[in-house]
Amino acid sequence: MWGIFPLPGISDKDISESKRFGDPIAEALNNYDFSDLQAKLLKLKSVEIVPSVLSLEKKGKKIFGIWSKFIRKKGGPGNPERVPRLKMFKWYLLTVIFLVTPIATLVFYLTYPLFYFQIKRNLKYYSGVTIK
Repeated sequence: MWGIFPLPGISDKDISESKRFGDPIAEALNNYDFSDLQAKLLKLKSVEIVPSVLSLEKKGKKIFGIWSKFIRKKGGPGNPERVPRLKMFKWYLLTVIFLVTPIATLVFYLTYPLFYFQIKRNLKYYSGVTIK
């Protein structure tokens, strides 16, 4: 039993609900026209982005880059000199996940009105297929 955590993988519900994407995809394939496929899929809720999670992911990506450089300075995979830095990262990660993330999520929602338009732009970008 997984307790509070969901089972790994894709749920049966998600698999059965994915049938709704078949018609627009088949139509685009049959007509060789993919110009409005993304818009049609978005209308069917093909992408659901939680704004607070997006914010945390963007910050986490930056910090992970810093940590990875710090760890790699001690050698490649398997190098025993990396072990202390890997242990530091493990404890940092656990602290961030269980202590900092809930606070950061609360701060995100408290400041949401101040960054409303920026958040909407980010949601639109990450829901689409264009690249900055």
